[in-house]
Amino acid sequence: MPKPLESATTVHDLSHLHPGAIVQARLPGTLLVYDGEVETVVSQHGYLWIRHGALKERKLITACDYDIFTYSSSVSASPLPE
Repeated sequence: MPKPLESATTVHDLSHLHPGAIVQARLPGTLLVYDGEVETVVSQHGYLWIRHGALKERKLITACDYDIFTYSSSVSASPLPE
């Protein structure tokens, strides 16, 4: 299982994400589910596509179903709770 991002921030606005950003998606209140590189962001519909795992599988992440975290300091974010 991938390690949680150090210095991760919570993504509140998908429009601040961009292709190439590294993100993690977790079901609310649970462990890490997916992590990977953002491929496509469709912020107006609340979802993004990432490439996950060693095989770079394409995964659809919906903002309403997952808590999303990133390294990016340019994202509207709050610190990851410890």
